[in-house]
Amino acid sequence: MTDTQLSEGVPSAPLETSASLESSDSTPTALPIGGWLWLPALSLVLGAGEALLETLRSFRSLLEREHLAQAASAPGLPHAPRSLSLLVLTILHFLLFLVIVWIGVRFARRRRNVPTLFIALSLFNLAAVGCLYALGRSHSLAPREFGAVGGAVLWVSYFLLSDRVKRTFLL
Repeated sequence: MTDTQLSEGVPSAPLETSASLESSDSTPTALPIGGWLWLPALSLVLGAGEALLETLRSFRSLLEREHLAQAASAPGLPHAPRSLSLLVLTILHFLLFLVIVWIGVRFARRRRNVPTLFIALSLFNLAAVGCLYALGRSHSLAPREFGAVGGAVLWVSYFLLSDRVKRTFLL
């Protein structure tokens, strides 16, 4: 308000404080991450660590294979398919690490698409474990396969049905 408006008798509007703006009923406020949502958050941290560890393992294996091929003075051709598969595996593990970190950052910021992203990640993990089992890399149903199935069923249903998820991510 200017001094001339005050002297002319123009009524002034009350100033809204930040407390009155926050208590507005028109915009719902999101809940902090809590309750059972700490478990998916922890699984994202552990999953990122596992993906990074697998990236480093496959990269080390790739370097050792190349070193052995050069040390034996063998032509690189017999080792090329194995080296190519290790290179692809290393790249895929690194991309998985980046995707998990990206979802984790979005989870921490409580973005609206996090439930969809987490469900997609759970189903992708289930499909990857199923493919490994079908291709014969896993010969028996180990705890990893049971964990993938159980985790997918549990977290997909939780993210679809939970009121806590809806209030935290404002769905």
